[in-house]
This record gives sequence, C-alpha cells and structure tokens, in this order.
Amino acid sequence: MIYIFFYVLINKMALNDIVRGIFPFQEIQEMRNTGIISTNDSTIKINDEEIQPSSLDIRVQDIAYIVPKGFRPAKDQKIDDARKSLTDSKTINLEKGALLNPCPYDKEGGFVYLIPIEEKLALPRGFRGHANPKSSTGRIDLNIRLLVDGCPEYDEIPYNYEGPIYILLEPGWFSVVLYPLISLNQIRFYFGKRSEIEVDDQSLCREYQKHKMLYGYDNNPIYINEDHFDRGLKLGINLSQDRVYGIALKAKQTPEPIDLSKKEYYSVNDFFDSIKKEDLKNGMLHMETGDFYLIASDSLVRIPPGFAGEMVPYLVEAGEVRTHEAGFFDEGFGYGKNGEVLGSSAVLEMKARRFETYTNGQMVSKIVLEYMRDISTKVYGEKGSHYQGQRSIRPAKYFKQDLN
Repeated sequence: MIYIFFYVLINKMALNDIVRGIFPFQEIQEMRNTGIISTNDSTIKINDEEIQPSSLDIRVQDIAYIVPKGFRPAKDQKIDDARKSLTDSKTINLEKGALLNPCPYDKEGGFVYLIPIEEKLALPRGFRGHANPKSSTGRIDLNIRLLVDGCPEYDEIPYNYEGPIYILLEPGWFSVVLYPLISLNQIRFYFGKRSEIEVDDQSLCREYQKHKMLYGYDNNPIYINEDHFDRGLKLGINLSQDRVYGIALKAKQTPEPIDLSKKEYYSVNDFFDSIKKEDLKNGMLHMETGDFYLIASDSLVRIPPGFAGEMVPYLVEAGEVRTHEAGFFDEGFGYGKNGEVLGSSAVLEMKARRFETYTNGQMVSKIVLEYMRDISTKVYGEKGSHYQGQRSIRPAKYFKQDLN
C-alpha cells in the first residue's frame, strides 16, 4: 500500500509540484520498506543502522574482480558484460577476508578492484542518486567510486535507474583486508536535478546568519563576509594549533595492512607521523609529490536541519592537490538536533600531485550545501558517531582514538 501510494504520487503529480531535494532518513526507510531499495540476498536485511540522516550506507558482496584502472561501462552497457569482455580479469573471494594491495601506475595503467554491492535499486520516475566514499575510507587513502549499468560516469545514479550497483576500490597508500557486508561508501537520493537543489550564495548567506555554520576553536561563531561565499562556504587548513596529533598526520610506509572489519584496533603512530607546528619551515607546510596527509579545517563546520553538504575542491589555483576522498556531510553534522554541537572539524585528506607549499588558513576546499526534502527524523550522532564533535584531526575508526 505504501509503495502504491508513493508510486502514484511520483507519477501523477506534475514534477514542478513535488518538493525537490535530498531524501531524509524517514523517506529512505519508505524506499526500503516498499522495495525501491532491496538486497540481492533476501536473507540480508537493510537495517535502520545502514540509513543515515541524509544517505544510505551500501555494503560489498563476497567477491571482487581485478579490472584495469579507468574501467567503466559504455553507455547502455551492463557492467557485468563489460567485465566479461576483458581477457585477463581475475576473481578474488572475500568470504574469509582478502588482502587488497595498492597498484602503482604502469604502462598499461595498473588495476583496481570491481566489487558488486549487496543493495540494488528500482528507482521510480524522477528519482536519482549520487555517491561519496565514507569518511573512514578517505582517511586511509582508499579511493572508492560507484558504477551502475549503462552509465559511464562515476558516482552517478541516473533517473529511474533499476539494477545492480558496483564500486571500484583502489587502495592508495595502505593495503587493506576486506570482508563481505562492509560499507565503504554511501548514496544520497534526490528528487530533481542537483543544480535545482543547490543553495545559492545569496540564500546561503541568509541561512548562515540564522545558523552560524562556521565556529572557531574558541567555541565562538565566525562572522564572515561575502568573500567567504563562492558556490559554497570556503574552508582553509589549520596549521596554527598543535593538538593531540600536532597540526597534521603524514602517512608512512608500513607492511601491515588495515583490516576494515576492526574498530579502534591499530595504533596511529604505526601508520602516521605526527607533524608539529615547530616542523614547519617559515610557517609553511611542504608537501612532496604523492605524500598523504590528514589536516583539520581552520574552522568548525555545522550543517543545520534541512540541509546536507558536500566538500569539493576550491580552485585549481589553490594547488595541484587532492583535498579529500570522502566529502559528504549528513544533515546535523557538527550541529546536533537543536544546535547544541558547536561545530566539528572537517578533516582534509590531502595528497599532492606535485610539490606544493601551504600556509595557515589557505583556502583549499569548500562546502556546497543542498536542500533536504524534509528535516530528517534521525539526528546525526544521536547514538554515537565517530566524527561528531571532532575538534581537530581524528583518524579513521580503525585506529585507537585519543580525545581531541
């Protein structure tokens, strides 16, 4: 009955009459309950724990395929057909855990791991989706990209899509051990075009005055001017405050892989070197080509009710550096239910494509806000979140945590 109502609503009403935006927790629940989102194995359920305030965590199946870097289907081609057309695709069983290693580029471009996802979709008219890696995968330099049948664009789920989901997994710095039903990325679902639900700078300025979306580390709101808005809120890096892990964590070579089934298990010092303020040269951080860093934002971020956010690169002029792998903020990140959380650090996963130099406060990223269709009935972090309220660098959930 719910599905019939939902389907009739979407198909009979004019598109302009339907609220555009990101589907909140309670509507993703309905999508699960009505079979819009289901699983390949009917014995595996989609629990509420997999549904976030503004997104759905998706889980890997028990098999992986080795495919060339850059793998994707042609338009209207099924991914499984594209894979089967390869002459040297190898299969890896994940059932008992499989070691997945980084692959350096070679003359053929190297390889990545193609992994089917347990969840599948049957989106009604007007529905679409977009995927981001989860924060914990980004913080260990694990590159995740989503693919669906017939769509050669990464991380995009086109309107009315019906079919399976896959990811491409590429370990960047560390080797990992992966098991079935581990979640590495998340999907947010939309009604309408993303360009229609993006908060423009004029509206963002107005909302900022109401909600104070950036706080300082002194627990006071940051009052900003129009220079801080450029298709979103600009974010700089914090190189001025030594905290538990200094001003940055720099990945170091280690033979030990990270088992993605373990939480708060590894020592941060075994995988990262702590960079202190005193290590800077004339107040500048020098990043060598290929080095991987975790650095906190220079302000604390708050995503108020009715909005979600995506972190995107600021400008090419900011430097040839990748600033993040994971870049999605659910509604309520750094905010709580009623504004009781006074912001959370955005942790930037920075990897230079060539030698770069950075100074405190330098703008490297920004947060683009998008409208929700409704305020979520699930509050981010209400049952405990690894990253809610973080006040500096917080490593991925696989590491033992120090308070910061």
